[in-house]
Amino acid sequence: MKQMTGIRAQGGVAYPAHDIAFFPFPQPAASSLKHELFHVIANQQWGYTYSRLLNEGSAVYADDHCYVDNPIYSINALLLQDHLTFPMQDLVRNFDALAVQSDVIAYLQAAGVFKYLYEKYGVEKMKLLWNAGFDQFESIYGLSIEQFEKEWVTFIGSVPPPPVFDLEKFLKEGCG
Repeated sequence: MKQMTGIRAQGGVAYPAHDIAFFPFPQPAASSLKHELFHVIANQQWGYTYSRLLNEGSAVYADDHCYVDNPIYSINALLLQDHLTFPMQDLVRNFDALAVQSDVIAYLQAAGVFKYLYEKYGVEKMKLLWNAGFDQFESIYGLSIEQFEKEWVTFIGSVPPPPVFDLEKFLKEGCG
């Protein structure tokens, strides 16, 4: 994959501006087909987003696969319980740097943020955020990032973590 695209891509890579996605063959156990195709479709339908949090979080949300039922919320609950989540402001402003520290945590937490905003506040506000970016978050949602973080942490804290889950394996390998 790196020879073809120039970047390390475990399960695939999408180039929405060119309507193309690449996947290794044979596919790894946990196919990233939905994830990469979502990048292409979302960017065609809603326009390009400069928010890496929204871009990757939405694609993980679209895939919604990771060992357990309700993985996006329940694994985020486990990460929060173990004090492994990133501060919201850092996730918004420095997504790629955090993904270098732990792509597994950054991507899944971004999916949790995307899912929560999309499901609680609706598609229209998400489209506005997708296009305007987090600099306009407060004008779109009526909350500061700090207020939203408190709301999100309270919600995620109310979700039961998976009853049996190999966190060490997850942090090492991701969702498969």
